[in-house]
Amino acid sequence: MRKAILAGAVAVALGATIAWHRPAPSDLERYLAERRAAGMSEGAEMTLKMIATVRSGGSILTYRKQADGTYSRRYESTWCASPTADPKRVAAFKRQAEAAVAAELGPLKELADADGSGFVSTGEGRRVRDLIDFAWEATSLAASEGRDRRQLAHAMGLSPGTLDQTLRDYRDLLRRNGGRDPKLKDVPL
Repeated sequence: MRKAILAGAVAVALGATIAWHRPAPSDLERYLAERRAAGMSEGAEMTLKMIATVRSGGSILTYRKQADGTYSRRYESTWCASPTADPKRVAAFKRQAEAAVAAELGPLKELADADGSGFVSTGEGRRVRDLIDFAWEATSLAASEGRDRRQLAHAMGLSPGTLDQTLRDYRDLLRRNGGRDPKLKDVPL
């Protein structure tokens, strides 16, 4: 009996000593755990949040015609608070805005995970953002510039072949989505 008690005490002491001597997780280990929990790389999160912010109303996306007939994108925030605003109201508004972005980010994250791995790489996130940006721009410019593919390609700064390929890629994305995200619309071309 004494041996069992002694062995138990030694085991507890040894376990405590090992736990005490275990080094804290490194910055890399903490970062990797954070990214695993998020289900996406930092780059993917940033690029998908750009789309989520526009979709939630936090940013307005407009296109400005340049002298050469091409257009540039312009993102404007709708969430900038006055420096004299009540800090409690600003904090409440910020929480509301973050919740709206998070609600948009979920479907985008699912859509971006092209390989079904459960993790969105920077490349996957960037690809979805580029395709959605393309669709928004093509839709907007088709309304103002017309639907002639050559003219539209020029206005977007693309070759006609690149415009057609990107349109096919976007439509593939729509098929993969299968109607789960009703905010994704086909380009009227």
